[in-house]
Order: sequence, then C-alpha cells, then structure tokens
Amino acid sequence: MLTSPGDLDTGTTPAHIPQVDDPTVSQQDRRRRIFDAAIGAASDGGYTGVQMREIAATAGLSIRSLRRHYPSTTHLLVTALTDELAWFDQHWQSRLDRTSGGFTRLRMAVAGLISAMERAGHITEALTRAYALSFFRASEQAQTVRRQTSDMFVGFMRGGEADTMAHRHVADILADVWTANVLALVQRRAGFDDLRRQMFSTIDLLDSRSTGQLPASAATSSAGCVVEVAPTSYAR
Repeated sequence: MLTSPGDLDTGTTPAHIPQVDDPTVSQQDRRRRIFDAAIGAASDGGYTGVQMREIAATAGLSIRSLRRHYPSTTHLLVTALTDELAWFDQHWQSRLDRTSGGFTRLRMAVAGLISAMERAGHITEALTRAYALSFFRASEQAQTVRRQTSDMFVGFMRGGEADTMAHRHVADILADVWTANVLALVQRRAGFDDLRRQMFSTIDLLDSRSTGQLPASAATSSAGCVVEVAPTSYAR
C-alpha cells in the first residue's frame, strides 16, 4: 500500500526493518521474514489467506516460535500495519521537505496514502480487517495504531518545525475521521471515494478555521494532490 518514493519505477520490494528497542540482527531478520511472509500471503488471499502455520513455514520458524511473538493472525497483521505506517511516514516526510504549508503537505500525504491503499487490494483488506477486529476488541494495539496515525499527521503538518497544540488538535480530529472511515471501508459501508471525500472535507474545514476563509470543496482541494503509486507491496 504505502510505496516508497524511491521504488516507484522499479517494482521492487525492499525489506524495511524498524529499529525497535535495538533488536539484534537475528531478531531483525526474523521480523523481516515473518512480515514478508504475511504480506505475501495477504497479497494472494487477503485476511483469510494469512494462515499462521504457512507463515511460520515460509519464515523458517516453528509454529510455536511464531505464536510466541504473534499470538494470532490479527496480532501479526496489526503489527505489520504499524510497520507499514512507519515506512510511509518516513518516506513521505522526506518527500515533503520542500513543500510549504502544513495543510498542503497534509493533503498531499493523505492523497498518497489513500491512493496506495486502493492499489494494494488484498493487502489493504487484510491489514484493515485486522485493525478493525483489534479496534472492536478495544486492544492496546488498536490504540497504538491510532496514536501512530495522529503522530504521522502531526509530522506532515509541522514539517521540520516544533509541534504545536494546533498541530495536535488537527491531527487528533483527522485520526478519528480516518479511523471511522477505515472501519466503514472494512464493513463495506463505504468505498475509497468516500474515504477521500471525508478526509479532504475534514482537512478543508480545519484549514478554513485556521485561515478564516470558507472551505473549498473536497474535490477541488484534492484535485492537485493525486499521487500515482506503483502496485508493489502494501508499503513499498
């Protein structure tokens, strides 16, 4: 879904290993193999295509070892979702370095995110379905994704500047709108066009409150923010 700018023309899928608590090389390698196996399975069969025994075999682990780190399919896929969001955040922060205006940066990044989700097909279905299941169980993982999404929106708005309460206020509202519409997407109550419309309408409204101007239509605002993303993997 969240393809890195550097891979748009290659169609390759480089491994991304998040640096969490300074894991050892072997731990990083194991994590990469597990996530690669899970994303590969999801790309073929969506959520139901991710079978823990097959993931363990593909990653070269015993099922007991895999379940020690990831007790369920949902846990594994939501963890993979946080990894994908971190990758997207990292690469879009650098891509937007020379773009001025917090709301302009936000629109561009959101357009890229939704475009990438739409192109990823089964992978998006798997990761968002896992997130929905986690959300309805009120799990800590779901809260982590929500905080991560809000932090990501803050980063897009502020650029290289310090965080402000205004940034956080906008990001928290947008993260809640994002969450509600992703859940609607999973439940097939909405589509990607609905997601775009709701996100850009919210951004327009928040932007208008900050400038005192009437908001433009969502369609007008998003017209210049269409981002073509190569259909490689969910994140790269």
